Amino acid sequence: MATQRIDGCPITPPTREDIERLSVGDLAPTLLGDMRKVVLIFARGTTAHGKAYVRYYTDSGRAGISGSMVEGEPVITLPADNRYKMTG
Repeated sequence: MATQRIDGCPITPPTREDIERLSVGDLAPTLLGDMRKVVLIFARGTTAHGKAYVRYYTDSGRAGISGSMVEGEPVITLPADNRYKMTG
């Protein structure tokens, strides 16, 4: 997958081939913006608009982190500055 940036945040629009090839043990992007090993693929198919998609869980040590990819659409991630905010 080729990584692009929008406002400094990395995005990666997967191809149909990226989605069809993804298997358990491969690295895949998570919502947190990192790449982790896929431990379970629980859905794969085609959207109503004909785009391939895959839904999966990645290893996070104690529990899985769910992720998904849709052909040609950026993988949305949370920038680090949005994950950790000071309050008070």
